[in-house]
This record gives sequence, C-alpha cells and structure tokens, in this order.
Amino acid sequence: MGFIFVVIIIFFMFSGPILDFLSSVLDVLSDVIDFFDGIKSFFRRIKRRLMGGNKLYGTYKPRSTSSYKSSYTPKSENSSDKKVTRSAKDLCQEADSCVNTDPRRALTLYEQAANLKDEKGQRACADMYYHGKGCEKNTVKALYWYEKSAEQGNVSSQLLCGYLYDKGIGCNKNTFKTLYWYAKAAENGNAEAQYVYGVTLFSGVICERDEKTALYWYEKSANQGFVKAQESCGYMYNNGRGCVKDEQKALYWYEKAANQGHKEAQYQCGVLYNEKYLEFGDLHARDKAIEWYKKAAAQGHENANMILKSLIE
Repeated sequence: MGFIFVVIIIFFMFSGPILDFLSSVLDVLSDVIDFFDGIKSFFRRIKRRLMGGNKLYGTYKPRSTSSYKSSYTPKSENSSDKKVTRSAKDLCQEADSCVNTDPRRALTLYEQAANLKDEKGQRACADMYYHGKGCEKNTVKALYWYEKSAEQGNVSSQLLCGYLYDKGIGCNKNTFKTLYWYAKAAENGNAEAQYVYGVTLFSGVICERDEKTALYWYEKSANQGFVKAQESCGYMYNNGRGCVKDEQKALYWYEKAANQGHKEAQYQCGVLYNEKYLEFGDLHARDKAIEWYKKAAAQGHENANMILKSLIE
C-alpha cells in the first residue's frame, strides 16, 4: 500500500514534463504529415496538368484524333474556288438529258467523262465531233475518241476506226491500222466487221488476196444473219472462190439473203432454179425461178425482168 502511494506521488511530480514532451512529438509528427500531404498535392496538380485537366486522370485515356473518321467535310471559306469532282456516270447522265436541247453543253459533259476514261463518254464525244453536233465537225478529234473507245473494247468503234484509217478520214490512210481494227472487230464477233474484213481480204487492194480466209469470215457473218455476207457466200460457192464449187451451198446462202429482200440474191436464186428446170425439166424448179425473178424484177433488177418475160411467154 505504501509502495503504490509512493508511485503516485512520483508520477504527479514528473507528469508535466512528460506530457510536454509527448505534445512536442505529436506536433513534429503533424508537421511531417502536412509536409508529405503538400508534396502529394503538388504532384497531383502536375499530373492533372499533364492529362489536360481531366478529373478522371487516373482511369481515362483520351483517343488519338487520328482514330476518328468523320463523314463531314467542312466547306472551304470560298466554295467557288473548290473543285468538285463528279463521277463519269453522273456526267454522262446529265449529258444524255440535254444532248438534244443543249448539245454544246452535252459535249462538254461527255468530254469530261471521256477524260475520266469512261468508254460511253469517249464514244459520245467521237460521234458528236464526227457529225458536228454541239461543235464544228472535227474528224481528227472524232478518230481520237473512237480509238480510245475501241481500245476499251467497243466493237462498233473498232469497226469505225478501221473504216476511218482505210479512207483516210481524220488521218492519213494507214493499211496496218485498217487491217488491225477490222480484224479486232471481226474477232470480237461483229457481223458487219466480219463481212468487211472478208471483203478486204477478197479484194486484195490493201493486203494480199486471200479468198479462203475471206470465205471464212463471210460465213461467220452470214451465220449471224448479215444479208450482204449471205449473198457473198452464195457467190463464193457458186463460182468456186476460196472453195470447191458447190451449187447446193450457193443456193442455200442465196435463198437466205433473198428471203431478207436482197435483190441480187433473189435474181441468182431465179438463175439457179431456172438451170435446174432446163437441165432436169423440173416444173417445181421453174415455178421457184419465176417466183424469185418476179421478186427481183419488182425491185428493179433489169435482167430478172427480161428473163421473166421469156419464161412466162
């Protein structure tokens, strides 16, 4: 009991200095904490500035502006200075709509499309320059655009290029290019080109005569119903040109052409049927001869008219 009393007396004797010491320690610790809080706040401000002031700097990552794709294109301040690119299709459609009412504008639009390598625009330009529609007739420009169109596979343009080089229209005559474009169009299946190429080979004017190949192209064209080629096939087989003479094949092709109204073919059918009548006394052949002679005579074929009179009398 006495011991406890002594301890209490000693505690009260030294409690003041101890408490002062502890208070001083706590003050120091508080200053240290404030110091580190200041440093922490300082670094927070720096980080916020680096992140652009975004409050969610800890989790937000801004996207790069290059990752945005906008369909909006701002207008130029001076829109009249801005070049507007139109598609060839749009240009041709507008040209089509005004080709009869404003051919000059249509030509401008077609030429813009042509310069964009549009085949329709190229062909339209060629036709307008060739016929002088919307401009002065200019066969040089016409040939230029026909050839551009031909190079893109337009078969009728290929045929026209052959014709223009053959006749020297818009250029000097050029045998090589004539044959090249005629052959190109023929190979691409154009019936008229096949016939024309056959005529060129048969005539031998600008190249070596080749009757066999000429007949080949005549038949290609004739099989597509081209009437001049059908009549030419009849002639070749009837006269043994490029082939062995074959009157049966000749009559076959002559009748094909005659049924399409070809005057000379009608006359030749009359001749072949009349020969059968005279050789074999075939009255059916005689009737067919008269029938074809009448059709040819109706179209003004003089020989058909004379022979018809002799047959009827």
